[in-house]
Amino acid sequence: MAGILIVTVSAQEKAVTTKITTVYDEFKPAVITLKNGSVIRHKQANVFMKNGSLLYKHGKTNMQANMNQIKTVDFGDRHYCCIDTLLAYVVDSVAGNKLLCATLIDMESYMAQLLNNRQITNLEIKSQINVTSLDMSDDEEQQYPLVNYFFYELDGKIIKVHERIINNIISKEKRRKFKTVIMMPEFSWNDKECLIELLKAI
Repeated sequence: MAGILIVTVSAQEKAVTTKITTVYDEFKPAVITLKNGSVIRHKQANVFMKNGSLLYKHGKTNMQANMNQIKTVDFGDRHYCCIDTLLAYVVDSVAGNKLLCATLIDMESYMAQLLNNRQITNLEIKSQINVTSLDMSDDEEQQYPLVNYFFYELDGKIIKVHERIINNIISKEKRRKFKTVIMMPEFSWNDKECLIELLKAI
């Protein structure tokens, strides 16, 4: 189970934070499919939220996979696709098209948080997050802000979920419905359910 905590910031907005740097609290079995078609089953794997890479255990050492070789990763509860060098999981699919989400640590917010808390050098910031030591801080109260990046897979092509990008690739017939959905008061570009409804429209 992912170690994610929801913290209410205001009545309108919720910030998602985590105490750990990986999607899963513990390393777990995964089926890894490489771009050359090879399939690897690893007993201890995880997703590193600093950069969206795949981690695996080599003995007691945490290793980062070569993301250029990876096509998909299955953890049982989630199916991840590799977009460039970033792992994004499939949220849902509509008529063969998919909504994917990559959850990463918001490094800009995290660094700003560190700088606000105490004086810290850039070198110290960089050393806070690495593969071999996944603990970002000894402070149990420390929370790490998360941000979601959304993608659509449309007719086999991956695109970033962005109004201008989508508007440029869909047909004129679908643009009216597209505009209708995004103009709804409840629509949010950060809400998975809204993005699924938009996927149905395009």
